[in-house]
Amino acid sequence: MVSKVTIVATKLPKFVKFVGAKTKITDSKGKVLPKVKIKFSISGKMSVTFPKGTKVGKYNVKITTKSKKIWYVPVLVKKK
Repeated sequence: MVSKVTIVATKLPKFVKFVGAKTKITDSKGKVLPKVKIKFSISGKMSVTFPKGTKVGKYNVKITTKSKKIWYVPVLVKKK
């Protein structure tokens, strides 16, 4: 069972403006996961909070900026 995973968004350029960006997270089959919270810090850290009971596995965070640029950041959820 997983409750929170924090990763560093190293694949994103530093000039990306997260204000107003839209995010969603999908599993390896492309299914969107509901109730996942994604937050960005000024330093480029991305905090992803999964609901209790999320399965261990690979996920992708899709970030779409206001200017319609899209980035995908992989997230691996492991048991502690």
